[in-house]
Amino acid sequence: MQDQATKRVNEILAEFSSKQEPFSRFTSEIEILLKRLLLRSGKVHKVESRTKEKKSLEKKLFRPDKHYSKLDDVTDICGVRVITYFADDVPKVFKIIDRELKVLESNDKADLLHPDQFGYLSFHCIATLSKRRARLTENRDFIGLKAEIQIRSILQHAWAEIEHDLGYKNPHSVPKKIRRPFSRLAGLLELGDSEFKRIRGEAKAHVREIERGIFHSPTDLAIDKDSLAAYIKQSPLISRIEAPVLNAIHLRNVSSDAFVEAYVDRLGFLGVKTIGEVEKLLFKRKEFITKYLIAWFRGKGNGRLHFFPQGISISFLGWAMVLEKGGLPALTDFLTKHAFNKNQDVQKLAGEMEFEYKKAKRTSIPR
Repeated sequence: MQDQATKRVNEILAEFSSKQEPFSRFTSEIEILLKRLLLRSGKVHKVESRTKEKKSLEKKLFRPDKHYSKLDDVTDICGVRVITYFADDVPKVFKIIDRELKVLESNDKADLLHPDQFGYLSFHCIATLSKRRARLTENRDFIGLKAEIQIRSILQHAWAEIEHDLGYKNPHSVPKKIRRPFSRLAGLLELGDSEFKRIRGEAKAHVREIERGIFHSPTDLAIDKDSLAAYIKQSPLISRIEAPVLNAIHLRNVSSDAFVEAYVDRLGFLGVKTIGEVEKLLFKRKEFITKYLIAWFRGKGNGRLHFFPQGISISFLGWAMVLEKGGLPALTDFLTKHAFNKNQDVQKLAGEMEFEYKKAKRTSIPR
């Protein structure tokens, strides 16, 4: 005769089998919802999920330190993990989840550790659909289902993954001789989270300082991604050069960090070190750069891009300067080292850019 514990486990497993498909769909629904809510915030690196398998559930039900009398007592059948970039974004993410779902319970696992214990744990909450979402017809199969949502930073996630791989989920299971290095590593990762937070704050302060003073002393302002992005965003000269191009080619104007980084790289190759130098070089060639851009986007460059990168006049400034000094061979060498797409035919591209350069020299700005 089966003992009572085995009978209870079998009953729970049977109920699980009958509900496995709704559990799986509920997990996917919560993952999709959280991706929609969180990924655009810029605070979240990844949202991932899993639905517990029958074997894993059976193992959990037989754990001696736990007691489950019914399937509803198991709250982590549907599991979703949210990984943030910074540790201080964890409570911000939880606030969004708490607003959009019905949170039944929540806890910060790190609070369970004593000050002298090692460990680097995440924030957990158990949630179900809110009344508003549960009323939707497509969600009626999910009424009463729960999901365990873990929220942790990238470094917390790294710790958890390595800890799991080593097999030390319980502090008491760690051999005494490696507890100390284990503790040092946990502390190092916590320090890393704090340092990333500090660096982020300094970076934001740096950008604010640049944006406030970009035109007060541009001569001495060194070129980096932040200073050049601020200059492109605020420069009347850039707008003056690029506005007629946008009117002529009818492409959407887009700001892109990737393009700004490329502009920084190209200016460095040309030996241009300050924002003041960029301003002087652009001002000297402002009318020609407008003509060159229009010639390119209407000619050989037509269809290469489906948008107009803000500040691209800086790239065309660089290409014009290279052609002025060294002609086609110099531009070919320049593009070999500084083209966006390293797999393209650089020699052909250089020839096309020289062709449109010469055409721009012969034309006036279209009205």
